[in-house]
Amino acid sequence: MFELKKLLSYDNHPNIIIYNCDNIDSILYILSDKKCKNNIHKCISYINNDIYSIFDIKNINSKNILDFKIYINDIIKKKNNFTKKEYIIIKNL
Repeated sequence: MFELKKLLSYDNHPNIIIYNCDNIDSILYILSDKKCKNNIHKCISYINNDIYSIFDIKNINSKNILDFKIYINDIIKKKNNFTKKEYIIIKNL
C-alpha cells in the first residue's frame, strides 16, 4: 500500500486506471474523502466524485461494452488532464 500512496502523490500523470485491487477502500481513503454519488450513463452504472470513478465490470456485458469503452475514452480525453486528475477504478476485472 505504501507504493500506491507514493505513486499517487506524484503530480506528473494525467489519469490512472486502477484494476484488480483487493482493497478498494484503502485506495479510496488515499485518493479522497469526498462523498460519491451513484450514476448511470447509457445503462452503465458507476460511482464517482470529482476525483475518481468506480466501475464494476459485473455490470458490463456484451450489450454495453462499446458504451463503456467510449465513456472511458471520454474521461481520458478531457482537456484538463494535467490540471485535474481523475482516477478510474475498475472492480472485478
